[in-house]
Formats: sequence, structure tokens, C-alpha cells
Amino acid sequence: KQMQTKILEAMFEAYFRIMKYGKEEAEPLLTPTFQGLGKFAHLISVDVLGDLVSVLQDKLLRGGLSLDHRARGLLAYCDMLSGQGRALNVDPSALLRVLYS
Repeated sequence: KQMQTKILEAMFEAYFRIMKYGKEEAEPLLTPTFQGLGKFAHLISVDVLGDLVSVLQDKLLRGGLSLDHRARGLLAYCDMLSGQGRALNVDPSALLRVLYS
């Protein structure tokens, strides 16, 4: 169980770094990052989830993403806010603008 926890921590740290610090050369990593966030977000604590939601929201609002990446990012965002993500106090209005732009 400790090994699984360490793997999960390392995986989400990689997701966090790709979204926060990734430049154009990291763009091919965004698709698996968004897919992994949506798939495994229910396994992490609400505190870490809040940080990831914030970074994802910033990434989506900054623009410059392809339509495919915006759509995958929005799906990951919705997946993250379902389940234990409901405990987060997040205003989705900014992301609705991303959806309809």
C-alpha cells in the first residue's frame, strides 16, 4: 500500500508540473495528463485536488490550447469536481466561458 501511495504522489506531481510549468514542448503530454487527472482524481485528498483544480483552471483560462486540449481539460475539470471534488468551493463561470468560446 505504501508503494501505491508513493506512485500516486509521483504521478500527480508530474501532472502538476506539466500543467504549471509546461511550455510548447510539453504539449504532447497534456492529453495523457488530462486523461489521468480525470481517471485518478478520486484517489487523492481534497487539499491536493484543490491545488490541481486551480492549476488546471489557470491553464484553461490562459488560452493557447488547441480545441482538443481545451475539451479534454474541461472533461478532466468536470471529473475532478465530481465525487469528493464537490467539497471544493469553485466558481465554474470562468470555465463556462472557455467552453463556449
